[in-house]
Amino acid sequence: MIKFQNSINAPNTTIWTPFTTTITSTGTTPTPGVGSTITSYYMQDGKMLSINMLFYNAAVGSDGSGIYLMNIPSGFTINTTVAPVYDGTNLLGNLGNVFCKLIGYNDLGTGTAFVYDSTHYYLAMYGGNYVQAILFGVSPGGRFSMGGGYTYHVSVNILIPIN
Repeated sequence: MIKFQNSINAPNTTIWTPFTTTITSTGTTPTPGVGSTITSYYMQDGKMLSINMLFYNAAVGSDGSGIYLMNIPSGFTINTTVAPVYDGTNLLGNLGNVFCKLIGYNDLGTGTAFVYDSTHYYLAMYGGNYVQAILFGVSPGGRFSMGGGYTYHVSVNILIPIN
């Protein structure tokens, strides 16, 4: 049996399929810190794909640059007619919820996932009284970046219309 660790949103793994999430970028690809983990599962229901992704940043890595992108499972494409690429104005590209907890701090972040293209999404996080913008990328050295020196968990639960 596959188990999630440190998760408040662990799926029933008898009906979920594991897949590998790779974080890439529109600029320089970031590097997670030593001991960091990404665990991802998906479940297809007709023309909808549910994804649960958990990221644990265990140590300081490198921020990279640009918008950081997460892939959906291979063999699937996002229906960008139903969930269009987010242009900063249409909320139809909103795919679901993101939650972040800084370990050892009282900081919590929330946010959402947006469509980047037919096979990638990205995360927008909000923490405290400021907007962190794109998780990992736009705020290098920030609290939710890989190079920021903070240990944190990110839980992504999204529902994606597929072709």
